[in-house]
Amino acid sequence: MRVWFTGPGVCFGETRVDEPRRPGLPRTVVASFGVGIGSDALGPDVYVLDMLGLGDAFTSHLRHRP
Repeated sequence: MRVWFTGPGVCFGETRVDEPRRPGLPRTVVASFGVGIGSDALGPDVYVLDMLGLGDAFTSHLRHRP
């Protein structure tokens, strides 16, 4: 577990969001810009939203055009 992680809820990065959890979401949701070992350390009961899209087969192959 990560030190900042205190249990079920909704987090943006390492900051807990002070809003009620929306119906249909898992008990614990973390929106993060990294889905590597840190996300794995949270365990299988945590839904991690990959905000860079790198863990998604489609979005990870899109090109950014300025």
